[in-house]
This record gives sequence, structure tokens and C-alpha cells, in this order.
Amino acid sequence: DSGSVWSNNSALSIGSAASRNSLVVSNGGRVVSSYGYLGLNNVLGYSNRVVVTGTGSVWKISGSLAVGQNSAGNSLTIDNGGLVSDNSASVGSFGSKNNVLVTGTGSIWSNSSSVAIGNYGFGHSLVISNSGRVVNSTGSIGDYSNGNTVRVADSAVWQNDVLHVGETGSSNSLVVAGGTVLATNLVIGFNSSTCDNWVQLDGGNVFVTNATGDATLEVRKGLFIQNGGVVQADILVVTNVCARF
Repeated sequence: DSGSVWSNNSALSIGSAASRNSLVVSNGGRVVSSYGYLGLNNVLGYSNRVVVTGTGSVWKISGSLAVGQNSAGNSLTIDNGGLVSDNSASVGSFGSKNNVLVTGTGSIWSNSSSVAIGNYGFGHSLVISNSGRVVNSTGSIGDYSNGNTVRVADSAVWQNDVLHVGETGSSNSLVVAGGTVLATNLVIGFNSSTCDNWVQLDGGNVFVTNATGDATLEVRKGLFIQNGGVVQADILVVTNVCARF
């Protein structure tokens, strides 16, 4: 409840070599830690969850957050105005099928540096919906990792400086369905060996702009599929024979 604080001088692990553990931060409660681990250890640390829900409910991490480090099926949910803040974060580091959901007005996942959806491993996901918001400097989907997805829907916002869809992996995707993606530079298939990473705009907005007018949307190795919505980019670059817009 409001005024309740759990303060950790070091790291906080939910499911370290263990499964089906949970942490719920609600009604204005606060959790503070230097690092955060949700699911740790590839044999036993699976299917753990954290929920941060309600206005004023906060998990504040001064260092990095790992959702699924060497583990599978772990989940972080931020809803109804909850806040998770950290320096940098990864969803799925050498694991599989870990996920984050940010949903509801006022719900924020704030990363002062980077966020990686799929850092090795496969099948990780981030869903931002119903006016939820994710903020970071550098964003990547599929860093040496395959089959990762991000969906931005229903007035949600993903705010980046640099965004790579398919950092070095394959079959990674960003789907925008009524939400907004902001970036100063966006590259599809940044350093991928395949041409099967994609961005799909079904509705909403993809804005790749900056104050100096040189923000670049580059389709390097993959696809940009527009079924609706608005794309605005200062510079559009389509490179390689397999790139399609």
C-alpha cells in the first residue's frame, strides 16, 4: 500500500534457480534495488512473474533489469499506472519465451539507457497497449536472437533514440496497430545475415524524425509493410536486393 517500501541495497531476484514465484507491487507500494532479476538459471528458474500495478506503484532499479536470464516463461506486467525504472534492461538473455506487458494509461517502463528484446535465446516479446509507454535511448529486437516480437497498440507509445529491428538475429518483428513508435534512427536488419526481419504498420504512427532533419529510416535486410497508418521519416534508405518497402 501507499507508503510501504521494500528497499534492497543489492540485487533483487524473483525466481533464482526456482520456479513459479511472484512479486506484486500495488496500491502505491515501492520496491527499490540495485539490480533486478526475474527468473535466473536455465534449469530451474522459469515461470516467475512480477506485477507492478496502480498509480504510485514503483519498482526502481538503479542498475540493470533482466527478465528471464538463462530461463524461460517469465513475465513482467506494468499496468494501471504502475512504473518500472532502470538503467538498462533485457527481455530474454540466453532464455526463451519471456515477456513484458505495459498496459493502461500512466503505465511506464523507463530505461535510461538501452532495452533489448531478445538478447540471445528466442521467442521473447514486449507488448505495449492501451496508452502504456516504454522509453529508452537504444532499443533492439533480436540481438543474436530469433523470433522475437514487439507490438505497440491502442494509443501506446514506444519512444527510442536508436531502434534496430533484427540487430543480429532473424524473424524478428515490430507490429504497430494503433500505437506510435518514435525514433531518431530506425534500421530493419541492422547486422542480420538473413532478410526476414520486419516492421508492420497496420494503424497508428511510425515517426523517424529529429530537430536537424536527418533522422533515417533504413530498410537494410528485411521488410517494411504498411497496411495503414502514417509513416514519417526525414530520410528513407532502402539497401540490399532483399530489402522491401
